Amino acid sequence: MKLYRKVALRYIASKRNIYYWAASEAQPVNPGFKVPVWKPRHPKIEAIFEEVRLEKFPNRPSRLGAKFVCLHKKGFCQKPTGSFFHSVHEVRVKGKVFIADMEYFTEVVMRTGGKVTEENERLVRSFAEDYWSGNIIMSPEVIVQGDVTVLGPA
Repeated sequence: MKLYRKVALRYIASKRNIYYWAASEAQPVNPGFKVPVWKPRHPKIEAIFEEVRLEKFPNRPSRLGAKFVCLHKKGFCQKPTGSFFHSVHEVRVKGKVFIADMEYFTEVVMRTGGKVTEENERLVRSFAEDYWSGNIIMSPEVIVQGDVTVLGPA
């Protein structure tokens, strides 16, 4: 089932090149708007994720300097009550794309409190390997190294 889901997600994404993006700041977003680069909140964890990517998965786009989009509106782009997202837009992606499961990153941040120590570095590396393996269990996120352009409201 996991393999089928991973193949199906990649097939859908590659066939349409249309994704969804949620604005995290209140800002005017019109068709043609270029989605900005994402700013990391946990730089030490991001640094380990980047080390693992470079060591074991160098052909995958980096999270650093990337844009993140969703496969569909019900992904992390869905606007739940109390969300920090302001608006959801349909976007066109041009560039290198990789689909990962954001739960690996979220879980390691929760377990470590967002801090890397000698005691938990092995745990962070393990989650990073699972993340970059592309094994989607729960929550796919699309990492884009390239241009993301707003087409209009979703």
